[in-house]
Amino acid sequence: MMTSEQIRSDKAASGVRHILLRYWNPLGLQDEDAETTYDGYVEAILNLLKTNPSVPDLVRWLTYLEYHEIGGYKQRKESLMTVADHLLKVNVEK
Repeated sequence: MMTSEQIRSDKAASGVRHILLRYWNPLGLQDEDAETTYDGYVEAILNLLKTNPSVPDLVRWLTYLEYHEIGGYKQRKESLMTVADHLLKVNVEK
């Protein structure tokens, strides 16, 4: 798993971190300590992005995370599609 320092120093990883906190953020965190809350998902998302997923693929994965990993939170599909669109813009090495 990537450390917070590795995420901070990697452009793609820090981009994913920003998207997760700003556009996804199922816990609704607002304080400065929230920056690293979703770091545990960054590397998995980068690996998924390397497989050229579709928007529906990412929406399904985010929905799974919200329900099974985070604890039953569920955002509207349209919101998750926006998150997926942002994630697909992250430049990852394939």
